[in-house]
Amino acid sequence: MHVIHEKFNQGKVLSIEGAGDNKIATIFFEGVGNKKIMLKFSKLQIVE
Repeated sequence: MHVIHEKFNQGKVLSIEGAGDNKIATIFFEGVGNKKIMLKFSKLQIVE
């Protein structure tokens, strides 16, 4: 899945772990690398 983050721009979701409100996504952002982001706090927009 591809997403857009307000700070890191476009990225690709590599994995999602955890459950409920504690889900954490590992996302690869071009030029930044892999970031672990807690989904309940992120403002991700799904592109694909």
